Amino acid sequence: MAYEDFNRAMPTLRDDACIDNWTAAENNQNFMLRHGGQEVSRADVKPGDILYYEQAGPNDSIEKGTTHHAAIVTAVMPGGEIK
Repeated sequence: MAYEDFNRAMPTLRDDACIDNWTAAENNQNFMLRHGGQEVSRADVKPGDILYYEQAGPNDSIEKGTTHHAAIVTAVMPGGEIK
């Protein structure tokens, strides 16, 4: 997706999603998947990819399976560690 296309879509996303940090991350993930993004395996991650964190265990304020944070991959080390 072109940077300009993403920027044009962000005001709607921002208006709808910034109630909670995890809501914004989940809406961003959904936006990317609807506009040409795709999930890749850990073995295929590369710098520049966006990594989304989903709630895996119990938490009083975040439902299991909810995407709550996002990070941009800056490096993949030879041993597979993602930074």
